[in-house]
Amino acid sequence: MRNKTLMATCLAAAPILGLAALSSGPKPGHVVYAFEPFHVTGPDAMTRTCPVCKYGAEPAVQVWVNHESTATIGKIGQTLQNEINVHGLPNFRAFIVFVEPKSASRKNIVSHLKAISSKYKIPDVALIYVRQGDSSLSEYKINTSRNVHDTVFAYKKMKVTQSYINLQANKAGIADLKSAVASVAG
Repeated sequence: MRNKTLMATCLAAAPILGLAALSSGPKPGHVVYAFEPFHVTGPDAMTRTCPVCKYGAEPAVQVWVNHESTATIGKIGQTLQNEINVHGLPNFRAFIVFVEPKSASRKNIVSHLKAISSKYKIPDVALIYVRQGDSSLSEYKINTSRNVHDTVFAYKKMKVTQSYINLQANKAGIADLKSAVASVAG
């Protein structure tokens, strides 16, 4: 009985302590918005092309990373590259959007993202970035707290079909990512 009372007390206090359910990104049914990230790799490298404006009608996945490990980003990128290889361009597009501090230099960001693309062999996955405070973060409702490592959403004809927060690079997480791709490219 004591454990049930303690559990009830903890659950009641969760919202006060910031332990409520996490939320980030557009949910299924929402429409994706135009934004102008800086593309480091992919077909629009070294431009500020809006991925939604240029490829909005095509099936796509955006993975917004905030506090994610390079190894997890690499595994997610490899999975997306494999899905591009399966479905082909333009039948499927993939973007990994890095949220970078305002103080980070463009040269360092470009070097870092090119190194990730090269190391994990993901040439068709567009590695792009926006700066902290960019309006796209609020428009897409991207949660940049330390509790949210990544926000993933798949869309087709600009409408979100699936979304995930803190996708793990384990068997279950990769299966979820493939499911998201299948929901738009299948």
